[in-house]
Amino acid sequence: MIEQRKLVKLGKSTLVISLPAEWVRKKGLKAGDTLTLYIDENEITIIPSTLGSSHKITATIRVKRIEDEVLYRMIVSAYIAGAQDITIELEDTSLMKEVLKQVKNATSHLIGLEMVDQSLNKVVLQAFTDVHAQSLESLINRILKLMILMLDHLKEEKIDLSYLNDLENEIDKLYRLTMRRANLTHEFSRYSLTFLPSFLLMLETVSDSIIPLANALEGNYKQVADVIEITKETLKFLVTYRIGQGNVMEINKRIEAFEQLEGEIFQRDLPQTLRYRCLNFIHLLKNALLVVFNMEVAELIKKSKVIVL
Repeated sequence: MIEQRKLVKLGKSTLVISLPAEWVRKKGLKAGDTLTLYIDENEITIIPSTLGSSHKITATIRVKRIEDEVLYRMIVSAYIAGAQDITIELEDTSLMKEVLKQVKNATSHLIGLEMVDQSLNKVVLQAFTDVHAQSLESLINRILKLMILMLDHLKEEKIDLSYLNDLENEIDKLYRLTMRRANLTHEFSRYSLTFLPSFLLMLETVSDSIIPLANALEGNYKQVADVIEITKETLKFLVTYRIGQGNVMEINKRIEAFEQLEGEIFQRDLPQTLRYRCLNFIHLLKNALLVVFNMEVAELIKKSKVIVL
């Protein structure tokens, strides 16, 4: 809902604006309460400072029947959405065995989510992770650094797939925690936040493609070593990059480098599976860079800056 409200002059130089009464009532606010303001170039977001404590998000899942991994996926989605308490209610107690199996699977793949209560027909999960403990940038950088570790391992004569799987699982956990934080906080501008989920998903998808690429190498690392090295260098660049720097040409140069690599891979004498995995890997990483490019341009437009080519 959009409202227009007039600024009111208070004293000689202070301008004030009233808050919608219905919103104030729903948030349980009163005179003297503190509000948090996220001040951006063209907008201000107002959030009650009590939002993280007294206004926690809860989710209730009523299970009438259970199929495949649907409960597992619902728990993961509720966690990403920011739920602090997730209650699972069973209409049939005979479903408890499968419920607990999927609950255990979910908690093992989510940082800070634990089962805190259980009865014959109910399971309660609670998230203990403080989403403010780490910034979005630090979480994203951890994902990028784990991806670099995975790529570093590909040059080993004997690839340890178990090690790569462990790193990939950690990336999945961090991806979900980062999405959870993004849904619970408002520090990113609305333009960036529009693209952020796409960027995180692309990173997670790129990391997913590393193990299939490792399986396809079969002693052919040297033939695709340039792909791995350029990717590592690009990931290191993303670790240090901050949206808003305005360096669209540098990002574009890296996109074009991967487009050139795509053409070269088509011409190389590679096993068919390795060629496919390399092309898929390059395509996914290029798409991740395109999202960064879009975020950068959106930020520049929002700040009314001239984009220099």
